[in-house]
Amino acid sequence: MAVVLAGTAQWLPPLFNGEEGVVAIATRYLYVVPLSYGTAGIIQVASSALNALGRPVPAVIMTAIRMFVLYIPLAYLGSIALGPMGIFCAATVSNLLVGAGAYWWSRRTCFGKPTLAQAQ
Repeated sequence: MAVVLAGTAQWLPPLFNGEEGVVAIATRYLYVVPLSYGTAGIIQVASSALNALGRPVPAVIMTAIRMFVLYIPLAYLGSIALGPMGIFCAATVSNLLVGAGAYWWSRRTCFGKPTLAQAQ
């Protein structure tokens, strides 16, 4: 999906809005944020799975970390340093980090902590 959106980033935004400034920002968005769509999906699936298993606390923790610990502070700092591109980078970094954590947490919840014998 990231490759498709990056490949169409130049001509896709004008289909929705022809204003030059909007097109420029939307094009930058399409180059950066879709890189993290896969891990954003992992977050959604892991949250749903954990909720279905009767473990809602990890899902809430993942969402809170993603939004309040990572995205909001990084977006604020990124907007100061890089403008809109800093906000897009903050979203990407937040999704990538929490997505990796969500994958680990859901694997650990579903399959348990591997023992030394299982690791060999």
